Amino acid sequence: MPAGLGRFLMWAAMAVLPLTAFGLVSTTVTWNPSPDASVTGYDIYYGTASHDYTKMVSVGNVSSAVIANLSANSAYYFAAKAHDNAGNQSDFSNEATFANYQVNPDQGLRVNTLPSALAGDLITFTLASGAPAAASINPLNGVLSWKPGVADANTTSSITVIVTDLTNPGASTQISIFVTVQDYLNLQLGNTPAQTGQYGSLPVSVSTSDGLTNIIFNVNWPGDRLQNPTLIYNSPVAGGTLLNQGTNLVIHLWTANGNVLTGTSLLAELNFQIAGNQSSAFVTLPVSGVSASKPNGSAYSNATGEPGKVIVIGLNPLLQANADVGQGRSLTLYANPGTDYQLQYTTSLTPPVQWQPLQDYQPANVEQTVNLDSSKPVVYYRLMQQ
Repeated sequence: MPAGLGRFLMWAAMAVLPLTAFGLVSTTVTWNPSPDASVTGYDIYYGTASHDYTKMVSVGNVSSAVIANLSANSAYYFAAKAHDNAGNQSDFSNEATFANYQVNPDQGLRVNTLPSALAGDLITFTLASGAPAAASINPLNGVLSWKPGVADANTTSSITVIVTDLTNPGASTQISIFVTVQDYLNLQLGNTPAQTGQYGSLPVSVSTSDGLTNIIFNVNWPGDRLQNPTLIYNSPVAGGTLLNQGTNLVIHLWTANGNVLTGTSLLAELNFQIAGNQSSAFVTLPVSGVSASKPNGSAYSNATGEPGKVIVIGLNPLLQANADVGQGRSLTLYANPGTDYQLQYTTSLTPPVQWQPLQDYQPANVEQTVNLDSSKPVVYYRLMQQ
């Protein structure tokens, strides 16, 4: 192996630049070219664990390459080798790391930063200065956690992890991870209770990182339960269309005259009538196919939708349990106003079940919340018509 080739990339700097699209992640890896004239190309090695490369891409005599088909919300580790026409290879370059993250996932980014070469040693992990304020690392296992917010959209952050090897201090190292956060658009379809035969309305709102001028989305629509859907627009929405396909609504909303929806905005209200003579039910309305345009005409790469819910109140009442760490437990009662009910409870469903009265209830509205005793670990409730 030529001497120059063998020394290639021992001190080279590799940069990782993101190219992202919804459902597809690619990254551009760049490196310092070898000064050895015999070099005819490069092999890029990568994987999801440090210094444990499971894939390789051969490229020509260039200084950058696009690595495609990567998974979002995952970290990848890259290193390069040079080769000549005889197949001789250099040593590995230093390692570069890239992670792509979509804003909306609830769990946030979790990356294992433990180098495989140090797996058997006693190690501690810390974050170097400059890491995002919300980022943290487990000092024992090296799992880096970060849940970016909307303000982090369209940014790339470099997070440096200091790996201190207590067994072999000379093996201590640092790992720098580049995290790219995509743009952000989230459409929310609200919740509402309504009695059978009556009219209801769902708010349609959106949160964006880059502003909005145009949006299209689908709503799974149970036409046998919810009938005659119509839209009322809220300024600066200038117009829209609603295509009722029976089991699906296709909704298109847009602004006009250069108006832009920014931050969190109420776009419209989706009005409808509850079909009569049906059973009480919690009817979920999934949202799909969300696509939207930014003020510059480009499309959002990360557009998501949250489902709505209609609480259909028929003859029978409904209960919904709520639990909150700070507020304790409560019940939301959905029932027909003017009817007498009794809220009952039991601590066991083993026959014979003994239901005890908790309170009488004559609702003035279709929805009411009742706070519960959070000191009892297991309690069952029911609402009975008197």
